[in-house]
Amino acid sequence: MENIKINWGKLIRFDEVETINLSFLDEKHAIYEIITGKENNGHVSNDSEKLHYIGLAYKQTLRERIPQEDSHPAYKEIDNYIKNHPGYSKFVRIGNVISKYQDKDSENLFKDIEACLIYDNQPPANTINKESYNGRDIRINNEGNVSLLKSTSDSTKF
Repeated sequence: MENIKINWGKLIRFDEVETINLSFLDEKHAIYEIITGKENNGHVSNDSEKLHYIGLAYKQTLRERIPQEDSHPAYKEIDNYIKNHPGYSKFVRIGNVISKYQDKDSENLFKDIEACLIYDNQPPANTINKESYNGRDIRINNEGNVSLLKSTSDSTKF
């Protein structure tokens, strides 16, 4: 079984992803989640946070991948949620994948991580990987800012 650790960072305003000065947004292999929440004085209240989408950036930077709103139907669903919940905004949280796997940057590994997280957490805007998980045996330990994700996703228990 593959053991993976993901260290989740702080929330970033969705509309700042392309311009904010954070070097990890230039990574080409990463997992991210899109969340909505009610912002008050620069902070999002935990009880207002809602996980909508888990995604993958591979062979393109997070700065390139995340803002692709026009080509991504999930974003329309999230925007509709915001329209129906005044005062809510869209945020991104980036997961830094830490693995002892020999080929830790393989595309298949990242696809399995994404699929496992989607299947176990069932974000409403994701459409694939919600009915079943067909990847390798994998155990993901989510650490850091993981208020909306299960702390462990273990495919052998699905």
